[in-house]
Amino acid sequence: MTSKRPFHEYLKKIGLGLTMAFAVVVSFNLLMDPYGVYDIPGIDGINIDKPVFRSHSRLAKAYQVRHQKPAAIILGTSRGDVGLDPNHPGWGGHPVYNLAFPVASIYEMLRYFQHAHSVNPLKQVVIDFDFFQFQKGHLPRSDFDEKNLAVDSNGLPQTQGIDTYLATLASLDAISDGMETLSKQGQNPGSLNNGRATFFSLREQFDHHEEFLINEHNYFNKQSRKFFLATLEDDPLIVGSYRTLLKTAYRREIDFRLMISPSHARQQEVIAAKGLWSTFEKWKRQLAQVNEDEARKAGKPSFPLWDFSGYNTYTTEEVPPLGDKMSSMEWYWESSHYKKELGDRVLDLIFSHVEPGRVVAEDFGVKISSDNIEQHLAKIRRDREHWRTTHPSDVAETEALRK
Repeated sequence: MTSKRPFHEYLKKIGLGLTMAFAVVVSFNLLMDPYGVYDIPGIDGINIDKPVFRSHSRLAKAYQVRHQKPAAIILGTSRGDVGLDPNHPGWGGHPVYNLAFPVASIYEMLRYFQHAHSVNPLKQVVIDFDFFQFQKGHLPRSDFDEKNLAVDSNGLPQTQGIDTYLATLASLDAISDGMETLSKQGQNPGSLNNGRATFFSLREQFDHHEEFLINEHNYFNKQSRKFFLATLEDDPLIVGSYRTLLKTAYRREIDFRLMISPSHARQQEVIAAKGLWSTFEKWKRQLAQVNEDEARKAGKPSFPLWDFSGYNTYTTEEVPPLGDKMSSMEWYWESSHYKKELGDRVLDLIFSHVEPGRVVAEDFGVKISSDNIEQHLAKIRRDREHWRTTHPSDVAETEALRK
């Protein structure tokens, strides 16, 4: 007659099996390092490409800053994420990281600036602003977690909690993302090592014109719904974060370059179709005013603020006809996102850089201040009216969004 094993022996075996399984999962995800959190050395065909990096960019970029310790950064939304190149020669030799990510709020930009500056004192920052970042009540996305940053909102050091390790090494999401990382090696890497996104390309089923229409519909019906501009008086989170960014940079003598994105003329028509043109102009005045206010308080010249929007050589690029899947636009993916080729010209102007063989149109980019803002806005209005008379089909499509 065989004796039965004590129950605790079975429990020990089950516990050992679970422990081994847990160790295998953690080891696999550590090797894959799908979000770049642990800076694991890349192995060709195994973990070099990070296809889920961009969909987790708030997490991933926080840790890449810790690993790379850049002396200069790019802040902004997905426009700057896609269009602005950290390897542009105008940076002057600083190690640069693109710290922009989709739908970034002004508060998030402030917090990632504080994070990067605490990791390694910054020398230079380029900030790409989007009108809808200044929508009243625009809060950070749900995947934004301040515990991933090196300092709290008061600038005091904070440590990484165990929940980050569990989420990135042992969660179901991490397991799935680790498997995707392994299975998609050699495909689109998601983001370059310098942080710039590489994901943008036309979807197979859409041409440029369809991409424009989809983007404009989303912009009109989602981002601009019930839009109220955050003002100097009533929104400390948004305008207050913008002020704090500038105040910190002036106090610590960090070289800030501020810019308004070169969105395509059609997206500016969407803003007008929504009845927000005067608000759009008020926003530009406010950007300039706050910048100059903080410079005056610091007793220093104000940071350059460039406006690359309007109706110029690049923003009025012709959109191929609907159904044309062969044509490729030179400067734009769709209404909102500009290509690196245009971003290079933005940085040429921002850094006063002349690249042999690359010409920048004379009507592109204006440094704005309280001294010239009204003349600048009046010129854009005139340019807009001219463009509308010569592009009736584009105007009709954007105005149809109101129906």
